[in-house]
Amino acid sequence: IHDFAWFADKRYHVLKDSVELPSGKTVTTWSYFRNRGADRWKKSPEYLKDAVYNYSKWVGTYPYDNVSAVQGALGAGSGMEYPTITVIGEAGSDRSLDRVITHEAGHNWFYGILGFNERRWPWMDEGMNSYYENRYMDKKYPNRSFAPLPNQFDPLLSAVGLDYLDGFDTNHLLYQFVARRNADQPTNTHSADFSRINYFVMNYMKTAIALRHLERYLGQDLFDEVMQQFYDQWRFQHPQPDDFERLFTKNAGQNLSWFFTDLLKTNKKLDYAIADVEKRAGRYSVKVRNKGDINAPYPISGIKNDSAVVTKWYDGHKNVEAVVFPDGDFDRLRIDHNHVTLEYNRSDNTYKLNAIANKWEPLRLQPLASLENPYRSQLFIMPGLAWNNYDKSNIGLAFSNAFLPPQRFQYFLSPMFGTASKTLTGYGRVSYKFLPNNLFRQIKLGFYGERYSYHIQWRNGPDFYDYSKLEPSLTFFFEKDNARSNVQKKLTFRSHLIRQEVPDFNDEQDDADNINQDSYINEATFSLTNNGPINPFSLDFSVEQGKGFLRSSFAYNYKLTYNEDDDGLNIRLFGGAFVDHSTRSSGYRNISMQLNPSAGFYVLQNDYKFEETYLGRSARDGFFTQQISKKEGAFRSITSVGQTNDWLFALNVNSSIPWPVPIRPFGSVGVFPTTGFEDGEEVEKVDVAYELGGSIVLIENVIEVNFPFLTSQQIQDNHEARGRDKYYEKISFLLNLRVLELVDRIDGLPIAP
Repeated sequence: IHDFAWFADKRYHVLKDSVELPSGKTVTTWSYFRNRGADRWKKSPEYLKDAVYNYSKWVGTYPYDNVSAVQGALGAGSGMEYPTITVIGEAGSDRSLDRVITHEAGHNWFYGILGFNERRWPWMDEGMNSYYENRYMDKKYPNRSFAPLPNQFDPLLSAVGLDYLDGFDTNHLLYQFVARRNADQPTNTHSADFSRINYFVMNYMKTAIALRHLERYLGQDLFDEVMQQFYDQWRFQHPQPDDFERLFTKNAGQNLSWFFTDLLKTNKKLDYAIADVEKRAGRYSVKVRNKGDINAPYPISGIKNDSAVVTKWYDGHKNVEAVVFPDGDFDRLRIDHNHVTLEYNRSDNTYKLNAIANKWEPLRLQPLASLENPYRSQLFIMPGLAWNNYDKSNIGLAFSNAFLPPQRFQYFLSPMFGTASKTLTGYGRVSYKFLPNNLFRQIKLGFYGERYSYHIQWRNGPDFYDYSKLEPSLTFFFEKDNARSNVQKKLTFRSHLIRQEVPDFNDEQDDADNINQDSYINEATFSLTNNGPINPFSLDFSVEQGKGFLRSSFAYNYKLTYNEDDDGLNIRLFGGAFVDHSTRSSGYRNISMQLNPSAGFYVLQNDYKFEETYLGRSARDGFFTQQISKKEGAFRSITSVGQTNDWLFALNVNSSIPWPVPIRPFGSVGVFPTTGFEDGEEVEKVDVAYELGGSIVLIENVIEVNFPFLTSQQIQDNHEARGRDKYYEKISFLLNLRVLELVDRIDGLPIAP
């Protein structure tokens, strides 16, 4: 025994039992627990006995005389192993307690008896143990789905089509979440070099599935026989991966590089698809395409009533290869029906015989969202709702094909109808991701579009004008230099293609026709983000080009962290300049920078890229002009001071306070050019504006209300000129609903270092 642990609590209840192992050896079991959770812990001797018995049967005889489980002050679902004894945290269900006790007791064989170096090769300890833990759970609870959830969730899982998931499937979904973002690391990585999520997913999840792949390919009897030989030969000797590989390769009698090299030492993806099926001479010729990077063996099954009638294994190959499958009483063929491999994408693994749409799975309409089901063509439906002051309520539906894990091709479409404008409205986005595995981790091609109404006050013009926008984009996500680094970089190219319905200002008739005004802005942005827990920061450099103008700008955000509760001082610095602006006096709609980006009427349209969700986009006065956005100068005060098509610099600060209330003091300073008169002549000057106040932050960067207390004289004069005499008219609010678009938020989640 190479480690030691000791626990004591005068409140412990103690249960003693024993188990006879397959070898005939008897092992004493001990359970120590308090009153809290006692109903579950009364069953812990059974869990200990089952775990020690099965691990002894599958791996090798437990050599010690006793094994103990102790209830400790750990988080829910957690535990920590020591030789012959393990400490277990809170458990949400009997099955959850069984799983954790089994996993932690199982470490005796790998971390303990075999003595794997779990720091250098964590997959050998956590991965092998997780494989046997899942094998144990599948044997003991064969009809249980979605391992992490208690039994009460079974009806819900069935309703959303996830009742087919077992423990290995859960592992596979988590692996796909990382792998489909091309953020996975090789399994044999040193534990100190893993990102947090990859340490968990690659060792506990991916390795467990990879070992099951090897087990099913070799056959369970041969796999267990070799594992027992390995245990007998290397117990108490600290074996390494090469020792494990040599013994398995020798006994398998074939090349297992697909497992020991490709699955363990790289982040290559395994992905087969059925390309075509032809029946010839009483058997099937199945063309299988290898769409991945690993030439691993794979199974094909003949399926009848969702059950495998016959399964046959085939050696791995590159490109497309025709394999022979026997005839039988089944209606479809499927690669990896039993989910025993690390298939990257199972949606193209099925081929329906005697059907017109051979490769299309049945359509499944589902409310809201669900996890991916590769055996259904999922279409998620939810209410489509929006509101603005012109269309009023926008009512419709929203459709999407993706939630978790992310897919390469994703769409979210929400057609709606404006109840006041009586016109079609809505928005949508479509994207496709490329995974090049070079300088870039991911390349994302996207298209966004929206159509809503706004208003222009012009003679006898209509109450509503419409605008539409199409935004194609191409984003390059750079590969990290170090997976544990908090720094992420990306380069985004976007074009804002905007069509606005406007009055024909050149027509002097009161009932002049409307015309369409088209505009474009091309934009390139380089973003560098450090999302670490201490002093995070971000830096964006942007260049914009459109009709008659060229603008460059930067925005730097820095948070000085106060404590572990994420309180801190937020500092933002913005600088921008128009390198060229030939439309300054042309009558072309305003393209400018602002101290205070907010809603504004046509000529003073602050959001000239139409990328904010303003309730009153073209409001001239009143409540809707009090909505702001945190861009450019990012002042909280409502003002047109500082609007410039020359240059602008601004500094913004806000801070948490040491009390649990959602209040943050803020302050801003802006510097910009203006004109004045000296000796009767117009001269250019540099002006400075400032503000101090406090914000009620309900959801940071989503819902905030700002109360300015002290502002510079220009801002006060602007309030007076605009008729904002009452204090409540000077209060601004942030309502940034676009950041809540769920699919985009999930897809954009940073992979934690």
